[in-house]
Amino acid sequence: MDNVEDRRDHPLWNEYRFWRTMEYGSNKEEYEHGLQSLGSCKTVEEFWKLYCSLPVIGTEGTTNYSFFRNGIEPLWEDPANANGGRITVSLGESQLLPYLWETLLLTTIGEQFNVGKEICGVSVTVKKDGTTLCVWTRTAGNMKVTNQIESVLKTVWNAPYNIRFFYKRNHIAPDPASKPDRKPAASEGKPAAPERAAVPERSAAKKKPVANRFAFLFDDDE
Repeated sequence: MDNVEDRRDHPLWNEYRFWRTMEYGSNKEEYEHGLQSLGSCKTVEEFWKLYCSLPVIGTEGTTNYSFFRNGIEPLWEDPANANGGRITVSLGESQLLPYLWETLLLTTIGEQFNVGKEICGVSVTVKKDGTTLCVWTRTAGNMKVTNQIESVLKTVWNAPYNIRFFYKRNHIAPDPASKPDRKPAASEGKPAAPERAAVPERSAAKKKPVANRFAFLFDDDE
């Protein structure tokens, strides 16, 4: 006889919901119109049932999938997201995308980021010119949380030490703390200074090429 314990569902710490956006509009209303809820999961079994019902990421062309705490929509304007931002990683076409996305989902439902309620959700956007993976946080500018999430991602993805993350705020307005007060220009009210002789640019041949920081992780040819 099977053990009763083996047939019990395994609850998640938090309930999550899958979302999909197939079309992108030029404004909030058009984006919301294309936003589709795919169902929620509060157990490990429900998660795998939903996840396995979806196409393999990257096989549908341009699309966006999100996986958020239940009750939070993948919109900047959602109250939980309004004062937060997104830790992003961009990559070109890669056979590693399904692995990276699945690992990101499992890290999320397992609460392995260890930052409490700071995690709102995760998302992946696939376009012709590349793919972006994001972790959405509640509080923009919290460097302790940001550094913790980036450290966990490097570990679970087995990523190279020089992988580059970027943080983008969700709100459109600039951060007041990062905008210094304007001071009058030194030239205001004074006669114009004579023009300086142009400094010749260095030969292009002497410039060092910029290293591709994602080559070790995302180059399919290697």
